[in-house]
Amino acid sequence: MKDNLVLIPAQRALVLSQAKYRHVIGGIGSGMTTGIMYLVAMVAQMFNNNCILIGRRTFDLVRQTSLVSFRELLATLDIPYEFRRAEMEIKLSNGTKILFRGITEDRISATGLELGMFIIEGLDEVPQHLFQILQSRLRKDNFELSDNANPDLARLFSDQWKRFSVTSSHGDTPQWMRDLWKDSIDPNYEAIYFKFGGNNKNLPPGYYEDIMGDMSDALKQKFFTGSWEAK
Repeated sequence: MKDNLVLIPAQRALVLSQAKYRHVIGGIGSGMTTGIMYLVAMVAQMFNNNCILIGRRTFDLVRQTSLVSFRELLATLDIPYEFRRAEMEIKLSNGTKILFRGITEDRISATGLELGMFIIEGLDEVPQHLFQILQSRLRKDNFELSDNANPDLARLFSDQWKRFSVTSSHGDTPQWMRDLWKDSIDPNYEAIYFKFGGNNKNLPPGYYEDIMGDMSDALKQKFFTGSWEAK
């Protein structure tokens, strides 16, 4: 593995967070996906035989976006893996499996999943009860450090990278999400903000100007600022 990524401040905050349920909110092009996938890769390398679920609302969304992003990151980090197309999962050499699922389509409530971590991109598109079902699946036990684990990361994070989740949204969030991450004082829930323009160095020149075009102010507020109140 070669860790050649330079993280922006919000990505570092995500990695360093000690909250059990972390929610990232921000605009498109803000580096949220890269930060999430980097954390998944680090956790996947940390423990043997871990089980991690990456989900979006539908199977097509997770196949076309999350799976592509994660495989690109593994290539960047030079982490070898086996892609099992029929099972829609990636398996690392330490036995860890990363599952890719459509949250509203797959029967996650009927499975016996024992997860060490789960990801939901676009949580604002997923009903609360499905998020709660996945919370109940964070029940993996017997975390064994992998020979692939970075010793410095293991010393710092081996406890807080067990049985936790990361979710994301761009804004226009339902009230139940605001209750958990915006208004709650429960330390298990932490919101991490990816600022507009905070990822400029990793984007082509003129990126924001080119795609904003004639977009309405409401859409700009949602997809670029990632405001909780964006409509």
